[in-house]
Amino acid sequence: SYPLRPTATDRDRLSSVTRHVDRGRLLDYGGGLGRTALAAHQAGFEAIVLEDSHKAVAEGVLHHPDITWIRGKEMPEDIPDASMDVITLFHVLEHLLDPLKVLQGIHRVLRPGGLVVIEVPNWGSHLRRIQGLKWQYALDHHVNHFDQRSLTFTLRSAGFRSVGMEYRRTFAINEAQPWKEPLKRLLCLLGFGEILRGAFIKESA
Repeated sequence: SYPLRPTATDRDRLSSVTRHVDRGRLLDYGGGLGRTALAAHQAGFEAIVLEDSHKAVAEGVLHHPDITWIRGKEMPEDIPDASMDVITLFHVLEHLLDPLKVLQGIHRVLRPGGLVVIEVPNWGSHLRRIQGLKWQYALDHHVNHFDQRSLTFTLRSAGFRSVGMEYRRTFAINEAQPWKEPLKRLLCLLGFGEILRGAFIKESA
């Protein structure tokens, strides 16, 4: 229901941004309803959502006009070079047929030293190895799979260097039962983190 309120998951995602960058222009690529962008806006960022859903963009413009909404699947060519400080992609990269092309577009619009934060299912999880193709994130619409090594290699190929890698046990934080989160963090340390979140810096030319 609108107006939206950021969840604990959105705030956790933003924390992976603010430990590196605490202000500037932030674009959430494939930002959905815009909750993560709203959390960024409330933290002082100039927030922009790029989203393909007509309904999500229309509702966002109506209920959250302080955020800039752009409808589209790809980085618009009219966004100036080196004009963004942060770009986030939360559960987007695994859906893309040509992730390197998208990352090259992101590289273009990020300023030198700008930050990109990417979250994807973790193909290197022990659970994925145990469950094989029965793993919950082995889905038809996930056309790419990443572990820490392959994600880092892909970003390096697009001109970024890794500055941090984190694991999360599940897709979202359980706000109804927050006492489970310390146990989830322990499981991540043991290799059972099913979500991989990486932070990368654009290399200077």
